[in-house]
Amino acid sequence: MTDLALTWCVSGAENPGHPPMSLTRGLADASEAELVERFRATRAPRFFDELYQRSRRRVFAVCLRIVGDAARAEDLCHDTFVRAFQGFDRFSGTTFAAWVCRIGVNLSLNEVRHRTVAARSERQHDPPVTPAGAERRLVSREALDRAAAIIEGLEPHQRRVFLLRHLDELSYGEIAERTGWTGEQVRSFLQNARRNFRIAWERWSAGEPRGEEHRHG
Repeated sequence: MTDLALTWCVSGAENPGHPPMSLTRGLADASEAELVERFRATRAPRFFDELYQRSRRRVFAVCLRIVGDAARAEDLCHDTFVRAFQGFDRFSGTTFAAWVCRIGVNLSLNEVRHRTVAARSERQHDPPVTPAGAERRLVSREALDRAAAIIEGLEPHQRRVFLLRHLDELSYGEIAERTGWTGEQVRSFLQNARRNFRIAWERWSAGEPRGEEHRHG
């Protein structure tokens, strides 16, 4: 069992009202749905730990894409699974991996938003004087922060399909299956999301005042 599993803060004993998983069939052979059901029924850490092992790399990759820092992405990945453990009763209607990825996306976007606000405040009070290389890194970080802010500002259905397509790298068919939307709706939402993202990005790149983002569709 991993060190993270030790933080789940529950007893490892099985609920006596539920028989243990077959001894001839290990956790590695269980389906995700089976692990979810067993953990829901027993709260035994070993079931959650197996879910964690299967989805950790995907959650870390999603966090890393958004925050751009491996150490911080690792912290956010850890926080994601702690949130998932504590709020497991709210899990329904999707795969566990997709659910924890959404938690990771939300935590990462919040991280970027807070970092953007802090950086803006710091620049206002103490504008840094930096070498050219550091200035380029600052511009890159600002661009990353701005991209995350634009995504966060999209309409909910546009933001969801944009993240599923470009962060989770799902196909149109997989997005339709995950969300319950038709293929045509997925294409329309994604087209609008991309257009709104491009408009907002071009305005920011041109140095125009931010104001309210124009949203379409």
